[in-house]
Amino acid sequence: MAEPTQDPRDRKAIHFYVPFDTPPEKPIEVTAFAFDRRGNLLDRSPVREGQARLQLDDKQARTARLFFASLPENEKEPSLASMERLHAYEPAWRYHPQQREYKLLPIPESLWKWWFWCRCRVRGQVVKPVTIDGVTYNRPVCNARVHICEVDRLWWVLPRLPDDIIWRLRDELLVELAKPWPPIPEPDPPPFSYDPGVIDPSPENLARLARSGQRVSITAAAEADAPEIGVARQAAAVERRSPEACAQLGEISAASRAALASSSITLVRQALVDNVVLLRPWICRWRWLWPYICTCDEQAVLITDHQGRFETDIWYPCLGDRPDLYFWVEYSIGGSWTTVLRPPICCNTRWNYACGSEVTLRVTDPRVPWCDDDPPLPGKQVAVLSIGNNVSMTEIQRASAGADEGLTTAGQPFGGSLEPHVWFGDGLIGSGITHYRWSYRRAGSAGDWNAMDHDVVRHYAEVLADSTLTFKPFPLGPDPAFGGQNLFQIRPDSPPLNAGVVSSSWAPEVDGRSNTASAYLRSHLLEGGDPLAAAASTNSSSSCSRATAAWSTGPTRGCCSKYQR
Repeated sequence: MAEPTQDPRDRKAIHFYVPFDTPPEKPIEVTAFAFDRRGNLLDRSPVREGQARLQLDDKQARTARLFFASLPENEKEPSLASMERLHAYEPAWRYHPQQREYKLLPIPESLWKWWFWCRCRVRGQVVKPVTIDGVTYNRPVCNARVHICEVDRLWWVLPRLPDDIIWRLRDELLVELAKPWPPIPEPDPPPFSYDPGVIDPSPENLARLARSGQRVSITAAAEADAPEIGVARQAAAVERRSPEACAQLGEISAASRAALASSSITLVRQALVDNVVLLRPWICRWRWLWPYICTCDEQAVLITDHQGRFETDIWYPCLGDRPDLYFWVEYSIGGSWTTVLRPPICCNTRWNYACGSEVTLRVTDPRVPWCDDDPPLPGKQVAVLSIGNNVSMTEIQRASAGADEGLTTAGQPFGGSLEPHVWFGDGLIGSGITHYRWSYRRAGSAGDWNAMDHDVVRHYAEVLADSTLTFKPFPLGPDPAFGGQNLFQIRPDSPPLNAGVVSSSWAPEVDGRSNTASAYLRSHLLEGGDPLAAAASTNSSSSCSRATAAWSTGPTRGCCSKYQR
């Protein structure tokens, strides 16, 4: 009988045996990883019954770094950086070409205790502040791409900083603590408290909390609320003062004060780790520290809905603090994802983010439109709101002003391109009224009315299946279906939904000027296109305009350089 053929993959498979030093009472799913010197992932394998099999050739195995860790659900692409953040176990080992099995030292309890994961709901809204009649409103931004990043925890970063940075950090902190109250506040002060049931109640951990100036009380908790970590199914309620209060009241132990004043870099470093809460209010000011402290790992990328909202779950070690989160935003402009909000990390981190609380991200980039519909004007009404974006109808003087009729309340005439903004009632289209016309003539003249014929468009956004966003014009008129009549279509409630498009919506801010004008009276092109003659003519005798709806029998009158209602 012929010998069975060996799988070529098994010829380079290396078996690793790695138990726990103290078996956890709750099962932990552990994965083995191998990385090369450049941080490239060579292979990964689940650990079953204390052993894993990694496919490594001789060249790879000679320099491979091994890690064992438990991954949260949102960890998609493990890296060397994430291994440190996940408290992975990196055993010491040496490769021998003739050896295919290795027994490694057990995984320390101090590491695997970090491998129990708690869920944190992250939710928020992307808005654009819009000022209308002196009042600012937050309008939602839909189809934006939100990046959620977890900032490296300070107590984890500090032990890795160079000695000279630690000395400077200590000196800067002592200077700030010696200043009179108040210090610089954090940009978004977090609630410094822990979720019930996620604190390790071991004496070692309580001692660590006590060293950081926290007051800890252990109380019984409902079975459903406590995590299943170890035998003790308890919840911890931790009260912690805000960083400002700590700095103001000097709540730092005598031992920590002595350590900070020490000439031992080890003692100074540990004192900073134990009192990390004191550093947060000052990080935004210390720009020199930003390259060392303010780095983050991306946890999720989300697309906002029609209300500008986003929501997801991320995971964090139940043993530690809740995550420190940073958010930045992209928007598809011209078919390319473009960063429209990315403030400095150190000044905009949500320290110890309160899971489930809403984060509001305010985008002010003028290229980004908001996406909510305007409030409806009921019935078959038509309201002329303003001339251009800046002059409301209430700012135009009436006939009682005598010679100043039609001027602004500041006595200024109009000129250039006059663009009336109109609010159409929601009952017009449904009753068959679909078009309008604007006309003009010189004030006091009995001559014919001249219809405005400059193109009027609206823009709308199309979202494709791959979340690509593009903008297209929607012409309102002159409508070629009514040739020679210079009629303009009242904008429909919804834009076209073309083939292959997932959704479409009106985009008023792509070009705020053209998307709000109902017509264009280009007064500088009157008098045969001579701007000086047109200005002299309109300023002396005024040109008037009217809006004639397709259903109306009487025109609404107005003027260009002097506007008469």
